[in-house]
Amino acid sequence: MGIRPYRIAVVAHSKSKTFFVCGLSFLSGIAVATLVNKAVGWGHWYFLFLSGGGLTAVFWQHRNARLIFLSALFFLFGCYRYSSALELVVVQPRAVAQSFVGLIAAEPDAREDGVRYVVETNQLKSTAKNAARSLSVLVKMPLYPRYAYGDLVRVACDLEAPEAFQDQDTGRPFHYDKYLATQGVSLVCRRPEMAVIKSGGGNSFYRQLLAVKQSLEFQVARLWNEPYAGFMAGILFGYRGGLGNMNLVFQRTGVAHILAISGYNISIIAAVLITICVRLCISRKFSFWLASIGIVLFVLFTGAGGSVVRAGIMGLLVLVGKYLGRPRHLANAFVFTAGLMNFFNPFLLFWDVGFQLSFLATLGIIYISPVFGSWFRRLPEAAGLRESTVTTFSAILATLPLTLYQFGTLSLVAPVANLLILWTIPGLMASGAVAVVLSLWYFPLGDLIAWASWFGMRYVVTVTSWLAGLPWATFQFFLPWWGVVIVYSLIVYYLLVWGKHSPARDTSPPPAPTSKIIVIAAALVIIWGWSTLKHVGYSPAVGVNVNNESARPVRVTFLDIGQGDATLINFADGEQMLVDCGKDARILPALGRNMSPGDREIDYLVVTHPDNDHYGGCIDVLRRFRVRHIFYNGLRKEKDAYWNFFWDSAQHKGVEYTEVREQRQWTIASSTIAIIYPDHDVTRDPHVPGLSRDTGDNNTSVVMKIAVGNTALLLTGDMEVPLEDYLLEKYRDQLPATVLKVGHHGSAGASGQAFVNAVHPRYATISVGKNNDYGHPTRRALRHLQNVGSAILRTDELGDINIELTSGGPIEIKSR
Repeated sequence: MGIRPYRIAVVAHSKSKTFFVCGLSFLSGIAVATLVNKAVGWGHWYFLFLSGGGLTAVFWQHRNARLIFLSALFFLFGCYRYSSALELVVVQPRAVAQSFVGLIAAEPDAREDGVRYVVETNQLKSTAKNAARSLSVLVKMPLYPRYAYGDLVRVACDLEAPEAFQDQDTGRPFHYDKYLATQGVSLVCRRPEMAVIKSGGGNSFYRQLLAVKQSLEFQVARLWNEPYAGFMAGILFGYRGGLGNMNLVFQRTGVAHILAISGYNISIIAAVLITICVRLCISRKFSFWLASIGIVLFVLFTGAGGSVVRAGIMGLLVLVGKYLGRPRHLANAFVFTAGLMNFFNPFLLFWDVGFQLSFLATLGIIYISPVFGSWFRRLPEAAGLRESTVTTFSAILATLPLTLYQFGTLSLVAPVANLLILWTIPGLMASGAVAVVLSLWYFPLGDLIAWASWFGMRYVVTVTSWLAGLPWATFQFFLPWWGVVIVYSLIVYYLLVWGKHSPARDTSPPPAPTSKIIVIAAALVIIWGWSTLKHVGYSPAVGVNVNNESARPVRVTFLDIGQGDATLINFADGEQMLVDCGKDARILPALGRNMSPGDREIDYLVVTHPDNDHYGGCIDVLRRFRVRHIFYNGLRKEKDAYWNFFWDSAQHKGVEYTEVREQRQWTIASSTIAIIYPDHDVTRDPHVPGLSRDTGDNNTSVVMKIAVGNTALLLTGDMEVPLEDYLLEKYRDQLPATVLKVGHHGSAGASGQAFVNAVHPRYATISVGKNNDYGHPTRRALRHLQNVGSAILRTDELGDINIELTSGGPIEIKSR
């Protein structure tokens, strides 16, 4: 019993330890209040604070009692802070459908499927107690037209209060309302309509920061195709919108952390800056200040968003801990930082996984890295190999228990993947940043540096794609909360034991690379060579025939872009045609997978008809590529803001266009392109000739045939049975083809048996999204194709489908 008061006295006599205990008490109060999850009236808090403050004042001269009562006061303050914030979350809109005016108060969150805007308004009422308080509303809009931070907008939508729901993957409830509360959002807009009233509002300094960030992101998009532009934007800005399926690849291999702006990324920047300074014989302390300035500039030039600022703070803490060597003050710095962040936003502690992972990763880098440093002391320091390896493995170990609890996915290949690619990240970040900055001054010079960095990114993509393809790469393993507590307790215990018994640090220079390093280098060469010889990303899907023709084949790629159509055609002379673009920005990584690096030109863009799942992604294509000519059926959806934005973009770019009103034919290299339909002006008469009923714009689709000798491809857009019957009657002799792009994703209203019999395709490709809501392709369409012996190739099963058409008839088919 005598030990405990003695320990309390030791803490009570130390201001530093008292500060630490009070900070922990405040965070503990927030934690307990989160578990209770009830708002408590001000009267109760008034009584508790008055009582606690009075007792603290009475026993102020008694240090032990003062420490106890101060801790209790900070604990109560933590409970109060969460409870007071909880009252602001419970909002009850008076009506479902509402219209209001508000300000876009945060940086728009652009993703592949749309943009999330946070609109702040004082025209909505929540609870009676907080009727005058301004609220933030989450508004999800299409990618275009775009709105900006500071725009004053009018929004009409159905308002909903976010609610918790059951997560199908983890089986645990996901508190969506609390998650949005970490971002200050109280309501969600459904089916919104938004229009700009006035631009240029908000904080002018922050608006300028976002303008700088957008200009840098634009340069990244100019320098690299997707997914490499998305990869570079990820390691530089934390943006992951352009990676497409590569996001899943990085998650399966346990390297997704390199794409998020976190304390880890910032620590790499700091480590590189300090290493450079030390090599230039700059003092360690001055190097620390230069690195700190570098971190601040990095935060500013990447937009100073909430997660970036948090990452900057974590990075500065890493600097303090690793390069100033003040572990006592560092513990207080951690508690103070966590307490300050949670004071402003008490939902971070429990409901923001990003905050939790960032904090744990930073703790790991500070306290676990010495252990890994002793284990990996034989690794060479060249290219930052030892520093990046130690840093990353420390962060992974610190965050692994929480990751298994939150997401339940354990990557067995993560250690190998990290060891194989981490040494490239500092160099890629540095070369990417240099390329972006130089391109602002002189683009060809920046483009030259970008080419060099492309090889490094290609290596990372190749290695991770290969490892992610292994059947045992990941498995599901959910760690319960008590398992998290046990694992972290063991980690802390080991660190304490290791700290007492760790040998003195070896100050001698590291030895030459060992056999392990040689094995790793050999593995890199083997994997890189294999990817080059095998054209990584492609594997045989059906039988391959040898092509003995001297003429170069035409390569046709049916792109995997979800529920939509997009077909890329590479002709023998290098010209390229894109037929439809899918519905959103997923077209960009799909094109990046199948185009040469630095290729920024599409000669022909064919929009079969003005449905969003066919032209929606064309807006991004126009932004990223130089399009020479557009073919379309002449129909324009003038009441559709999305179509108007697409057409205005084409006009602004000065793209030539042709409205297809009759059959036409021309030749590209050894290929013949024939447009079979429309054979009349569908803007005047959108109906299939001979039909009196409205058949919709699906049957205005541009139907094309591309022939290479005796081999032909028939592209049908969203053509349905009425148009099929018309073509059978009038142009039957033009329909036979070796490959058929099945109309309307294999819907029940397309691919009639008579039409399929007339085409009699050897291969039938279906562009369709996995687990789509439409039931595509239907059994009826599949049965009709099977009746003529067609091999059915689906993008939802095979990914990108690559077909090489040759003049002699045999074709080669591969899938990604």
